Amino acid sequence: MVEQHELTDLTARLGAPHLEQVTVRSGQPSQLLVHWGCGCTAMGAPASGKGRAGVRWSRCDHHAAAESVA
Repeated sequence: MVEQHELTDLTARLGAPHLEQVTVRSGQPSQLLVHWGCGCTAMGAPASGKGRAGVRWSRCDHHAAAESVA
């Protein structure tokens, strides 16, 4: 399941990411790729001037199951 979230909210929920990478392709806007050790990933635009980045979050099986129970 992929949903739109703020990266700061996800970091508060999942802890510090295992890996953050900004990719830049010629002629296209840069993309922020974030990976947590559990298998959750996020992709979106790098943080704006206010330090907030809107990303699409893809949950690992563990977090998807936990949210379906809640």
